[in-house]
Amino acid sequence: MTRTLLDTSKLPQDVITYTDKQFYDFITSFCGQDASDLLSIQAIRFVDSFLTIQDIYSIFELDSEDVKDIQAKCSFKKRNGTYTVKPGIKSTLDHVGALLKEMQKQHVKIKKGQSISVQSTALLSSSSSLTNIPSDVNTNINSIVTPFISNKDELEHKALIEKSIEEWCIKNEEIIKITDFNLISGVDYLLHFSQSLDSVHIGCPCGVICNISLADSGNFKVKLVFIIFTLS
Repeated sequence: MTRTLLDTSKLPQDVITYTDKQFYDFITSFCGQDASDLLSIQAIRFVDSFLTIQDIYSIFELDSEDVKDIQAKCSFKKRNGTYTVKPGIKSTLDHVGALLKEMQKQHVKIKKGQSISVQSTALLSSSSSLTNIPSDVNTNINSIVTPFISNKDELEHKALIEKSIEEWCIKNEEIIKITDFNLISGVDYLLHFSQSLDSVHIGCPCGVICNISLADSGNFKVKLVFIIFTLS
């Protein structure tokens, strides 16, 4: 696909943060209900998952009663019993996927284009100290990300952690002195949950990885620390 076709202005500016119903509504509006149902049945519930799934069309190779309806709706069945995804569905999903990837790249460029160099970013547990934060920031910054109380599955934990981090960014934007400050999941940090969902690894692009355990409240309580800021 040529770059001239990747006009991300047609996308909502916050689309990268969409999950569940908001994500499916977005796919429906751009690609149609069948395409949305194709992602839904595969539990592809947010943009990061959509962009990292190796082959969203491998479902048409499955021999399972659970996917017969979606196979019939979104593909043509060949005489030999195999399926070919309908060109219109594949074309629109591939195009919106390319647009979303382009938008992620633009977010990265915008951050790099600002007059700010974040030399090291760490996501630490709530027991960590704030001694590495510059003194002019340390006195005022609200370092605690507000926890949510609920027993969630992995995707729900992920959505709530991302929401907490987003709210933390908004709350501390003026103190940190970064215009439109935001940390984007999949770009600025990655979440990797343990199989038992009792801990989560949070990694940042600088290579720092932090392990956070589930709190007694049944949720993850996160503290963010920016170690070195260079402001111009």
